Amino acid sequence: MKFFLKIITLIFFTLFNNIVYANEKIAFINMNQILIDSNAGKIATKELQNNHKENNDKILKVEESLKKDEIDIVSKKNIISKEE
Repeated sequence: MKFFLKIITLIFFTLFNNIVYANEKIAFINMNQILIDSNAGKIATKELQNNHKENNDKILKVEESLKKDEIDIVSKKNIISKEE
């Protein structure tokens, strides 16, 4: 039985091996080069950089505000006694 199964699979793969070959060529795209060289890529990169800068500025403002609040809370903590 195993011998018969092996022969059937061997015949199957030898007769239908032309299906495996691809008829179309495969091409690869270098996305980094497209982003660097194309006008749309340059515009998108510039816009992303501007958004990144704006977000960093917002984060820095929030961080400064939180630090001021922390300093204010610590100073009030030192003023208030344990009994109060």
